[in-house]
Amino acid sequence: MRPEEIFPYPEFRQGQKELADSVYLACKNGQRFVAEAMSGFGKTAAVLAGSLSAASEDELEIIYVCRTKRQVFRVLEELNRFSGRLPVRAASLFSKYDYCLLRQKSFGVSPETFKWYCSFQTSNNLCSYFLNVAFNLDKIEGLVEEQIRKPGSFSGLMKKGTELHVCPYEVARLSLARSKIMVTTYHYLLDENSQPILIPGDKARDKIIAVVDEAHNIRDFMSGISTTALSFSDITDCIDDSRSLYLPRICSAISEISERVKEFCSSDHWLLSKEQFVSKITANHTKDWLSDLVFELSTNSGVAWYSVATNRNLPASIIKLGAFLSALLSSLSSEDIALVKSDRTLFLADTRPASRFLRATAGFKSLILLSATINPPNLFLRSIGLDESSTVVHSATTSHKFRIRTVIDCGVTTRFKMRTAEMYSKIALRIAFRKGVQFIDPARPRRTPG
Repeated sequence: MRPEEIFPYPEFRQGQKELADSVYLACKNGQRFVAEAMSGFGKTAAVLAGSLSAASEDELEIIYVCRTKRQVFRVLEELNRFSGRLPVRAASLFSKYDYCLLRQKSFGVSPETFKWYCSFQTSNNLCSYFLNVAFNLDKIEGLVEEQIRKPGSFSGLMKKGTELHVCPYEVARLSLARSKIMVTTYHYLLDENSQPILIPGDKARDKIIAVVDEAHNIRDFMSGISTTALSFSDITDCIDDSRSLYLPRICSAISEISERVKEFCSSDHWLLSKEQFVSKITANHTKDWLSDLVFELSTNSGVAWYSVATNRNLPASIIKLGAFLSALLSSLSSEDIALVKSDRTLFLADTRPASRFLRATAGFKSLILLSATINPPNLFLRSIGLDESSTVVHSATTSHKFRIRTVIDCGVTTRFKMRTAEMYSKIALRIAFRKGVQFIDPARPRRTPG
């Protein structure tokens, strides 16, 4: 079945058919393929046409990953259009935090502490939504089948989960096992710790086509997941939090560590020896002292029960310190993980994040990367560890010319970490000013007449 036979629109835009055919051939031949096309070109529809055609002929599965949840929904919308031409069995998967009904109905646990919160609730049989999955198999079977036939109904899944009193995340995971197309975010494919959820060990990787959207974000993403940070203020907060939670032994141990960290980091060197650092903070204690402390920081049942009983979040400082020390101890034998410092923060950084990307995507039948901005392509390929000689690069072109008025304003930003109500008001003011529209800033108090 060729791409043009399943394309869900009346006709291809200029350049779309060439891209769809190129993706089809890359999937059939088991190649690594990079597609560059401007925003608005219609890359998603073209790539789906090519990959779905190849997958249907060779009985392959497709994993399509996006940077954001909104982009996942966009791909699911396109898949629903394709379902009119080709039977599509697709499923999507987001984070446990997005699906958790217990979190929504009890108290607003923070994203930073949710992983611990969910693990604690399920392992101690405190989550009835999780427990009920095993007792409603017949109804869940029907719900799973409904999700696969009509992918993208996130709100519908949440509503059904509430009605049946079952965990929507577990239903979504069951849907993955029955689907041929999986659409999710970067973490489930590119993070080695999360990938087994998407690709169990017994699944044949050479029967999978992996598609990575917005591929120019790969470098930053891989660097982000391979870096663990701990600020000096986090250590101070951990001392205060452990004291307020009546954990004198932990408080005393962290106080010791705090003083030694400051002393060790007083030099001007930014690159530190991990072995010397561990030796310094351990001091006169036995070699197991630090490991035992890490275990307590990560799994302290007293803190856990206290947090649940009082509807309070587990202090993020305790989780951060435990995670950093755990990563430090596990990386002692790795030359790729470096310990570095700034004026206020310690970092465990992977000096070869590209190797992580290669490990995460190794063994797939085909790897398809999409982006609007990868120029120059040879530099992009090298930055993520791909071999130029064995990677096909397709630059989609169109004769249609756009005339776009561009205004650059250095006073605002859309960076995720700086998205606040104040920043959105500034952006709205700038746009309104450029268009000559009167804009009332909701953040400013209004004058009353007279």
